[in-house]
Amino acid sequence: MNGHPDLDAFRAFAKPAAQRYALRGVHYWEVWSEPNLNQFFSPPDPVAYVALLDAGYEGVKAGNPGAFLWAASE
Repeated sequence: MNGHPDLDAFRAFAKPAAQRYALRGVHYWEVWSEPNLNQFFSPPDPVAYVALLDAGYEGVKAGNPGAFLWAASE
């Protein structure tokens, strides 16, 4: 992906995804793998990634308050 994701759309997607998969026993979420690679953020942007983490956290927690989230790793 080039550019930055739509944070409202990501948040809106994360909520029903967390709801759906909580019923299947999924309670752990990684928000966006490898944001340091150019194919995900071009150019890599740590400030934008933190905003994406916030949006993902809000969406997932709204859909499954007991979920656990973590930042991407390399």
